Amino acid sequence: MDEHGVKKDCFGYRGSYKCNALKQMFCKNGKCKFYKTTGQFERDRRKYPFIGSGE
Repeated sequence: MDEHGVKKDCFGYRGSYKCNALKQMFCKNGKCKFYKTTGQFERDRRKYPFIGSGE
């Protein structure tokens, strides 16, 4: 976490205080329910593979 409260190790953090997962940076106030490290994200992605759009 940096001096602004942003968790830069989150899988959704893309730099310049922007989030790929959400429209706002909820981690700034410590209330983001989507936070997980890149390692956790990769493990989950292997465990639960993307199925597709359902077509």
